[in-house]
Amino acid sequence: MPLIESFSGIRGIYGESLTQEVAQHYARAYRSFLIDKTSKKKLSIVLAMDTRPSSKEIHDAMASYFEEAYDLTCLPTPIAENSVREYHADGGIIITASHNPPAYNGFKFLDADGAVLRPHDAQRVISLYHFPEKETSVNNGNRSIDKHKEGIALYVKFITKIMGNKALQMIRNAHPKLLLDPNGGAGIVYHEVLRELEIPADVINSTLGKFAREIEPTASSLHGLKASISRGGYAIAAGFDCDADRVELATREGIISGNYVLALVVDAVLSSLPNAKAERVIVNDATSRVVHEIVARFGAKVKEVPVGEIYVVDAMKKEQAKVGGEGSSGGSIVAPSTCRDGLLSLLFVLKLAAERKMPVQDIIGSYPKYHTVRKDIPAKGFLKKRQRIREYYSRKGYQVTEGDSIKIVVDDATFVWFRQSKTEAGLLRIIIDTKEQHRIKLLLDEAQRLVGKI
Repeated sequence: MPLIESFSGIRGIYGESLTQEVAQHYARAYRSFLIDKTSKKKLSIVLAMDTRPSSKEIHDAMASYFEEAYDLTCLPTPIAENSVREYHADGGIIITASHNPPAYNGFKFLDADGAVLRPHDAQRVISLYHFPEKETSVNNGNRSIDKHKEGIALYVKFITKIMGNKALQMIRNAHPKLLLDPNGGAGIVYHEVLRELEIPADVINSTLGKFAREIEPTASSLHGLKASISRGGYAIAAGFDCDADRVELATREGIISGNYVLALVVDAVLSSLPNAKAERVIVNDATSRVVHEIVARFGAKVKEVPVGEIYVVDAMKKEQAKVGGEGSSGGSIVAPSTCRDGLLSLLFVLKLAAERKMPVQDIIGSYPKYHTVRKDIPAKGFLKKRQRIREYYSRKGYQVTEGDSIKIVVDDATFVWFRQSKTEAGLLRIIIDTKEQHRIKLLLDEAQRLVGKI
């Protein structure tokens, strides 16, 4: 399996395409990039990791390249990104392969605002890895500063500021019975964060590095949560990926899709604004139309951007948007945060339920019903097929937009979407989103036949 290198980060199977030597060379490349960008000779970064077996080895391989490393050890991505801002660091490295299986690992490089590097900067680091311009020696005077506990405390303050004391008290007064499933990942600490916020929760699969299910939280990997919810009488359960930026929520009725989680968060945020109709909500172009319809209820507007968290973050800054996200991957971003935050998503959903005095499932029941299906197929030869896809759907009179992805708007309530994965090599992703369930098979079969042609 080759090393996967993209603006989303670097990923590979540890011991094969990803080794300690690769990690060291990437740390050197990132150091060179930061020196060029900041003109500093001494750099400070935040360092965090998930709980994979190889994370500590990669951590140790990369840490020595920086004069000052604020070391969070095993903490979630949202805490790491907040810490970059709090410590005014020059950047950060998060050692994780996110939702990939345990044999994989990797790293995300952060900018000074805590967000992942912009695509052009990420490409610069990748270029410096492959074609180093100068030797950047290890600084023997480097020091690592333990910031694990302080990083958590700063994040609790950050969450409190975003949510507001009134909203947090509303959640406490509602006494929701919560279940967390961090699956042995960095999200184990969220139990402690909720305790600091005086919101009690039970937790399962809370042994660091012990994965009781697939790392990616999906309807299939979290199917056991439904039984746990019924047995324990929980109002809602939350399952996280390994670096705990992504969350899937579940009720007694089953898993809530990522698109509906984003719709709930958008609803919660816009509901709290005095002039919501002046707002613009930022979503990626694979996000279900259900989010558009919820935004329209407030008279607000939606702006679509390409897939990629950083595109959402930058568009939110430009538009001064309060909320955005990627429904296709269950990620919600609430300003001034610069990343998907699974715990923050959960809290906004709880706020909405407390505010409306309704179970989460009843709120979802008041939303338009959309059916979204994702299919991953081999991407061989996809670049050559883009023109065929565009011409085929254009002849049918559908609206076709093309960028990183190809999106076909069939009508106001239906789209077909194609994109080659940047984090999973060799995969082409097809998404069908429609109100009419009977159309899914027809549209999906049509799309697969089209890209399957030689």
